Amino acid sequence: MRRFVPFVFMAIALSCAAALSAAESSTPTKHGVDLGVGRGADSHRPNILVAWRNTERVLEVEVLVRNLGDKPGHGNVRLEICDDEGRQLLTTKPFPVTVPARADGGEAGTVVQTKGFRMMNIMFDQLDRLNQRYKLRATVETDGEDLNPLDNVATKSFNVDGRALPSTTTTYRYRLANPTDAAVSGVVYMDHTAVPSGWAMSAEPQVGTKVTLAPHEVFTGYVTIKTPKQVSDGQYVDLQAGLAKTGGPATATIDQDEWYLVATSQPPQVDQPQVTIRPDGAIAVNVAAFDPICGIKEASGVQVAYSLDHGTTFSSRVMAYTRGNFYDKTWFEGQLGPFAPGVEVNSVLTVANNAGIVRRFDLPASRIPDTVARVDGGAASSASTQTLAKSDSN
Repeated sequence: MRRFVPFVFMAIALSCAAALSAAESSTPTKHGVDLGVGRGADSHRPNILVAWRNTERVLEVEVLVRNLGDKPGHGNVRLEICDDEGRQLLTTKPFPVTVPARADGGEAGTVVQTKGFRMMNIMFDQLDRLNQRYKLRATVETDGEDLNPLDNVATKSFNVDGRALPSTTTTYRYRLANPTDAAVSGVVYMDHTAVPSGWAMSAEPQVGTKVTLAPHEVFTGYVTIKTPKQVSDGQYVDLQAGLAKTGGPATATIDQDEWYLVATSQPPQVDQPQVTIRPDGAIAVNVAAFDPICGIKEASGVQVAYSLDHGTTFSSRVMAYTRGNFYDKTWFEGQLGPFAPGVEVNSVLTVANNAGIVRRFDLPASRIPDTVARVDGGAASSASTQTLAKSDSN
């Protein structure tokens, strides 16, 4: 399998709410280590990416760790799959990371590739099949003092549609959890890109609100964005809502949630899907797609559903991506079956972007040949065929 090409990783400093940044701006410049989770130069979203995923296993999850300090830093990266309340469903073991000083490459950052495992894949598949909202939380644990632990925790949300329509009020419910066994006190902060002209954003509670959470308690807040009569394709807001712990030597993030709201009227751009009946009775489905405005929906954006009873009932599979970065052309593949000889398989392929716009392809029916290759290595049937999808509806 060819290597997945991640987003072009660039690191930019996390800007916290005015209530926090004002306090930190009065502190003299310090020398030391400043590890944190990096963000994309274009999308501003945290650089946390599920890589090389398929229906058998998750080979890697990638996290960009950058160092804005003037000394090299060492630490560990831990990943958690959390439900929409921020409660941990699954966690990885810590993975070591070393990042040079900012001037020596630390600003560009180091990609930590954490090996996946079967239970992680099962968890992803269950959440995606149900289209259930969840998030990945990455935590960077710095060895020794960290100059700015506010950006050592970052999350990326999945299965959250965020399309900005004209003259619309859209509200996002964010949730922040106290993952520890002790009560914590902190303040609410917001980190977001510039709000497009004519858009209005408000938050409840307001930035700087003090919050105390009992062990494992969940806090809920709301962000509302109102759009004008006209919006332009490509306008967006990237927002991270967080709870920052106060009272210690440095402000540190307890938890964070993410929202990406984008205006677009364009569906994903999709090449004609290919359907191939394999000699063993399995069906391979391949397609290439991309969305230059908001990207293909990560983790579960490309799916194929199949029916063995002429469309009465369907089962669905999330297709794997083999290479690409979701904004440029990206290739996806999936395998159905193997099926018994003579079975007719009807299938539908869908491609969704991050705004929730879906393209649907009704694929031609595939009939499994009467003679197929035996699992024990018997001769392959010469009746294997390949066909292209003929129907495409938006």
